[in-house]
Amino acid sequence: MSSPYPDYPGSPESPQQRASLPPTQAQPASGGPYQAPYPAPQGIPQQVPLPPYGGPYQPQPQPRLRGAIAWYTGLFVLALYPGFGAIIASIIMIAVGLSCRKDPEPVRTNGTAAANWGINYLLATVLLLGSFLYYLIAIQPGRGSDDFLPWGIPVVAWLLISLLHVIICIAFGVRASRGKVVPFRGIPFIK
Repeated sequence: MSSPYPDYPGSPESPQQRASLPPTQAQPASGGPYQAPYPAPQGIPQQVPLPPYGGPYQPQPQPRLRGAIAWYTGLFVLALYPGFGAIIASIIMIAVGLSCRKDPEPVRTNGTAAANWGINYLLATVLLLGSFLYYLIAIQPGRGSDDFLPWGIPVVAWLLISLLHVIICIAFGVRASRGKVVPFRGIPFIK
């Protein structure tokens, strides 16, 4: 090997330096394609071999709690029989919302708002559908008329409130999943 530069006594190509190094086997390093034919001096950091998949271990960040699940459980109203599904969805929404109260903000506020809305929707379902069922069982059998009004108004009102409930659960669930506090619309039973 001829070099245009002179062989300095401290360079690895110098015959004096090459003779003083212990012999090593040239094997490729696990962390890269090049391994020096001589051991690294003390005090110089050596390359740490990478894991076989290609990169060092990076801990994954934990997902932040946001309280959106309390709002999404209100969508169970769509899965079951009308009326009965509304009662079950409201109870689940209240339970999940109250279980969020032990978590940090904004989960606590979003869970409390979901529980309050679940109580509002449960009361509306019981009152409106209960009054219609009372009409069907107690008042209608004695009368021979087939009038839908005025006793059909509670069912129409409940259907409109149920539509509003589905829209609110989707909108507030999306808002809570973005980490924002939801604006509550309803009677605040739980503070």
